[in-house]
Amino acid sequence: LYGDEIDLDISYGYQNVAKSGEYLPIEVDIENQTDQDISGILYIDIENDSNIDISYDYNINIDRNSHKKFQSTINVPDETDHIRLRLCDRESKLLSEESSDITIHGEGAELLIGLLSNKPDSLAYFRGVNLGGSGLQTRTVTLNPGSLPDTREGLEQLDIIVISDLNMQRLGAELTSAIYQWVRDGGVLLMGMGVNADPLGELSQYLGELELSSPELREVNMGIQYSQTGPDGAVLELMTRELYAEDGIQAMQSGSLAMLTNISAGSGVIGITAFSLC
Repeated sequence: LYGDEIDLDISYGYQNVAKSGEYLPIEVDIENQTDQDISGILYIDIENDSNIDISYDYNINIDRNSHKKFQSTINVPDETDHIRLRLCDRESKLLSEESSDITIHGEGAELLIGLLSNKPDSLAYFRGVNLGGSGLQTRTVTLNPGSLPDTREGLEQLDIIVISDLNMQRLGAELTSAIYQWVRDGGVLLMGMGVNADPLGELSQYLGELELSSPELREVNMGIQYSQTGPDGAVLELMTRELYAEDGIQAMQSGSLAMLTNISAGSGVIGITAFSLC
């Protein structure tokens, strides 16, 4: 009825990456450029070869001359080709529609790593890593705490979440709880400590007995195998924290300092490094 006066646009997954077999977070931008308030239903049709396999519907209210973002989590079959959006009024009259192609990546092709940091560019070294013997290659996506789904299902697309140099209060209690539940269902959370004032935030309540020292500048030997200039070529000056976790396992050490401590949580694991990953 309104043509270009109502604009619909959809984005899915994390930077439009969708993996098979997992719930898929979506975000729909709706722009109402008419002089009418709209109360209607947004339909999201999951299509394959022009047939509708699954359809979701949501009640939507949009004020005149305004813009709205709508977020949800849906289940998308592997053979999905398109997602079609339809906005209808309460009498089922079509107000606007839009279609978008969607590519579903098969299982095992990539390891998707989400980066939560004030300095995500400093974590670029996680990108494009080949995991020997597995055929897997890593892909990274930068996450924004303000737009992350706050449910476990909304995080299912991610294999690993890396958090470093981030004000953990930005995550809030709901999102922190969702991340922890996602770990318990098999996710891997890697956290860097360093100089952050509150490096664990709300997450500390889930980690049992935990002692964390104040940050201290230390010389850390990363191991002769990483040296390119001689015996001292792998020694770095890093701001580090000593960590003691009652249920933790020291997975990497430098002298008496635990550089990486792993804490099991359900089917997943939380790895905490003594230094900033940035």
